[in-house]
Amino acid sequence: MGYRSDVAIGMAFVNRTAAREFVLKMQACQPEDVRQALAEYSVVSGASEQEPVLFLGHYESVKWYASYPDVIAHDALRSLAEEVGATTRFVRVGEDLGDDEDAMGYEVDNMGLQEALQDAIQVRRTVDCDIPPGGGTPIDLI
Repeated sequence: MGYRSDVAIGMAFVNRTAAREFVLKMQACQPEDVRQALAEYSVVSGASEQEPVLFLGHYESVKWYASYPDVIAHDALRSLAEEVGATTRFVRVGEDLGDDEDAMGYEVDNMGLQEALQDAIQVRRTVDCDIPPGGGTPIDLI
């Protein structure tokens, strides 16, 4: 099965126009693997044309190695977004405690895009335990 991670990637654009221009540029000028990576993102946009737009990708229990072609494509996409002025965030949580990455990329933080990505991508480590409703039987009653 191998080592797996949970990964989230976000790209934040200052408005819908900037986001559309980026998508059109990627569709017209990039190789198939980068276009495919872009198609995996969900778009979260504000109510108006001038509000920030986020592209968010979330991948659970994946092998995320720098040499894998799909990982290379996502890294290229993030770099290309930064080149056109987007703010990006990459978060990876590995299986081992402490094997985490959290990287923000930007030249100028336009319109609080860093904060928007921090709100959209949050890291939580949880433990689930199957205790029946009502809490089960108290130890002293066994």
